[in-house]
Amino acid sequence: MTDIAPLRTEIVQNFSQLEALSAQWEWLWKVSPVREAFTMFPWTRASWRAYGAHRTLCTPIVYRDKAIVGILPLAAERRCLRFIGAPRSDYNDLLCAESDAVEVLAAAFTALLKLGISWDLCRLENLPQHANIVKYYNDVKVPPRCHLQLWFRDVTPTLEMSAANKEDITKAILSKKSLQRHTRTLERAGELRFRHIEDRQDIIHHLPEFFRQHIARMSRAGKKSLFCHQNARHFYEALIEEFDPRQELRFAVLELDNRPIAYHFGFEVNGKFTWYKPTFDVDLWTYSPGEVLLKRLFEYIAVCDVHEFDFTVGNEPFKSRFANQIHHNFTLCFFPPGLRGRLRRYAIETTERARKHPKMFNTIKKFRHFSRDYQSS
Repeated sequence: MTDIAPLRTEIVQNFSQLEALSAQWEWLWKVSPVREAFTMFPWTRASWRAYGAHRTLCTPIVYRDKAIVGILPLAAERRCLRFIGAPRSDYNDLLCAESDAVEVLAAAFTALLKLGISWDLCRLENLPQHANIVKYYNDVKVPPRCHLQLWFRDVTPTLEMSAANKEDITKAILSKKSLQRHTRTLERAGELRFRHIEDRQDIIHHLPEFFRQHIARMSRAGKKSLFCHQNARHFYEALIEEFDPRQELRFAVLELDNRPIAYHFGFEVNGKFTWYKPTFDVDLWTYSPGEVLLKRLFEYIAVCDVHEFDFTVGNEPFKSRFANQIHHNFTLCFFPPGLRGRLRRYAIETTERARKHPKMFNTIKKFRHFSRDYQSS
């Protein structure tokens, strides 16, 4: 009987070194349970281009002999380790075959304790329920005085279809009276056209209007758009360069008399269509251009090789009208030994308990914002 070689771990702290491993990353992505646009290397590279200037790369690469068997793509910022794809990735995970998950995760966590930089929290966010980390973290033997804690974070509504029922499901959705009514209203207002733009330069040409619509829409809802921040705009520009707009990237525009009135920035990967960032012109709010855009997207997937329309993170009411499954996302926190780790653990556990009491939770959030503003003044 042949002995299985022990694992060894290296921490990559230079992004060019990580880029050199992109082929191995792609292979691990294909054997991992979470095969999403968010866990592909193009997403990671776009994230680093937009947010990497203020982070320190510290990604454990786990080997068996000379073969890479796992990658935990992390970076450090403000004494916290997070996925490189954060904060914009809706799904994350350890890249490895499921059969190796326990050993690889243990090796990665052990290596993180030997980092040359100080940290007091490893926060692994947006882990889907079928992720390696969620399924196997409880079997990982962490070093003494370390602690792992998993928390439920959010729901992820989705529409799942099989070859046998896809036609019936999409037909039922497209026959919804509200979708048909809003479409007829817009069609009476002018020439209505929907298309996926597959030329990068054309997409880039539309980005300023896409950003403007989202900022105006969020402002009307009393919120601040992520596109008020320059690095978020840079991130979307990088995504357009990293993903193929004829395949994985799906950038849709709905036009009325050649005027863009709604957009959708999403992905089509591994048989799944990901509803990621929609927006519409608030000047046409009463015409419900967002609903008409959604109807056009359902018409698109009805004739494509797509078996799932994923609404991703959030329980917005409109999603329940179309989704037929509700999945869950989790956050796993890994606390190192020592006083800082214990203090972080106490603070996060207090916050998680407060989430169950909205008034207390809002008070804590206001206090944190006040503290940050006071410290920066």
